[in-house]
Amino acid sequence: MLACLSFLALPTPLGSAKAAGPGARPAIELVAQPLALAPNQETALRIHIDEAGLSDLTDTALTISFAPQVESRAAVSAIAEGRDSPRFRPSASIPISQLETVGDSQYVLRFKPIFGALGSVGAAGEPPDRTIAFPGDGVYPAQFELRKVSESRSPALASTSTWFAFVGRPTESPLHVALSVSLGTQSPGRDGLGNPTEEFLSEIESGGRLSRAASVAASSPVPLSLEVVPETISDLVVVANSPSLPAPRREDAARVLGDLTTMSRRSRNELISTPYARPPSSVYADRDFDAYLDKQVELGATVASQVLGTSPTAEVAVLPPGSVDGDVVERVVDYGAVRLVVGEEHLGPLPQARQNTHPAQPFLLAGTEAPVTAIASDSGLSGLLANADNADPRAQATRILAEIAATYFEAPGVKRSLVISASPGWEPSAAPLSHLLSGLASLPVATTATLGKVFDEVPLATGARRAPLLRETSGNKPPPVPASSAFAAAHRILSGYESILVEPNALPGELNERILAAQGAGPLGNGGEGARQILDAVIDRLERELGLIRIPPSSGITLTSRDGVVPVRIDNETGYPVRIALWLESEHVSFPDHVDGDAFTLVPPGETKDIKVVAGATGAFTIRARLASPNGELAIADSRLPVRSTGASSASLLIAAGAGGFLLLWWIRELRKGWRAREGLASDDE
Repeated sequence: MLACLSFLALPTPLGSAKAAGPGARPAIELVAQPLALAPNQETALRIHIDEAGLSDLTDTALTISFAPQVESRAAVSAIAEGRDSPRFRPSASIPISQLETVGDSQYVLRFKPIFGALGSVGAAGEPPDRTIAFPGDGVYPAQFELRKVSESRSPALASTSTWFAFVGRPTESPLHVALSVSLGTQSPGRDGLGNPTEEFLSEIESGGRLSRAASVAASSPVPLSLEVVPETISDLVVVANSPSLPAPRREDAARVLGDLTTMSRRSRNELISTPYARPPSSVYADRDFDAYLDKQVELGATVASQVLGTSPTAEVAVLPPGSVDGDVVERVVDYGAVRLVVGEEHLGPLPQARQNTHPAQPFLLAGTEAPVTAIASDSGLSGLLANADNADPRAQATRILAEIAATYFEAPGVKRSLVISASPGWEPSAAPLSHLLSGLASLPVATTATLGKVFDEVPLATGARRAPLLRETSGNKPPPVPASSAFAAAHRILSGYESILVEPNALPGELNERILAAQGAGPLGNGGEGARQILDAVIDRLERELGLIRIPPSSGITLTSRDGVVPVRIDNETGYPVRIALWLESEHVSFPDHVDGDAFTLVPPGETKDIKVVAGATGAFTIRARLASPNGELAIADSRLPVRSTGASSASLLIAAGAGGFLLLWWIRELRKGWRAREGLASDDE
């Protein structure tokens, strides 16, 4: 009835197997065991014995000891962490020669659990009638030792320890356990230019971290609540369809994408809506990022629906990584969430009346105009699942299952729940998720469920006067968004670039996606260094594109009169039309027919504008010509055109000609007067 479960033994105490005594070389470990034991149901344990140093197996016995059942989950943790020592009572000593051999140095121990005095062995302790008694339901520490039969008082040759949950009575209201699994990468899958990173390619190759994580989740025998990071989905699509990458790389991406699609479409699972790059709480708290957050949510839902073929639910939301306060809660609720999952570390203390109970039920969370239903993600079990200490994964899974069972036994018959979360960067080789999934499938005191089902079936915790329990966030405000000035610069340039486009263009969408990717928790870590690298690449790409719109250098223009025409050449090598404006400036030249900022459409390869000018003086000077977006906010090109004026204007020449004519007439008139005067004198002389 109870399926066998693959586990290594837990660390001693209740940890990894170890040889005992100086210089001892034998070792023992449990390679398969069920956690749950049912009365009169045969249980089989597979044991590996390293026989090094054992010269006579007929003189070696396997000793089994049990300690009294633990009273709480806290007691399980204390024993597992070595803060308390169980008092083991020897129950049976079985010669190795009596164990069934199933392989090289592997043996099977079979017995039937029954009710009775702890550890007592019935029917002479021999199969198929060997029984081991347990006084009642609960979680029991167990220890296995190798000892010499002829030296029973000598130290054990090797030992290991584990847990069992004896479940003798029908289970009432099994504990609802929800596994929330995030699948994504901690570092960007693509650089600022959209090229796949080597780190991402190594994660998706066969045996890579993300590849193994997706495979584990896709083969889960129990329901999962899934957060598949949409940015990772997009990265996989890019790699799978990139003709420039080798075929094995494309096949890796297609395989991982297939696993993500399979698990997302499975009816027993729940796909939770996730913002595109899963940004941290600081992005939610900064109102300058509101427009970007809108895009994060919208693009995340679109990518999941279109690629995975399943519409994610927006009703359930896992609060973003990082500190959480009321403002963050309110922003998450603004996007349609009515049921929230929040880490215990982000909650204020429980009311005094609830201090001694485990918070294993939903509650009301303050922070919005009307409190919203929430449940706490179990930080203790989630931490064990992450397994940062690199304990044996199967041993870690056994401990998690023991703590789950102990939580149930604290209040059997009361509908309660636990939420265990695996973050995007969890390491399958260390995290015991695959073992935990198998163990949960055969644990009678627990039933696995999605987050949505937990909210549906587990009642709200109550506080004073049986009113729903109301909890507050810890109130810790998220820190400022790192690299905020770099985001502002990238946004300004990209917005300006979009304003000059006349026809549909794919580049803004690609670069907007890169900016969203820079807002992920990974790039914003370590002071935002990763984000700056992405944003610098975005700005560089835009500047190179805008550099294709330019005013080429001029060798100089000569005006033979003070007014004339100056040709201004404007090149467009982008391959598409743009809407821009021209500004002209000069201290010595006016532009009577030109209006600064008048927008015009510049089609490739460009055009020459003939600008009418009037020079205020002769000599050499420059005209500054600037190209910008029509609103003037985005500078595109800036050039100085040399001009030389060698003559006066037409009006000046007319004035000068008139003045010269007048002087000429005056001179002729005066000259004639002189002639007449001389002629008169001559007549008088005669």
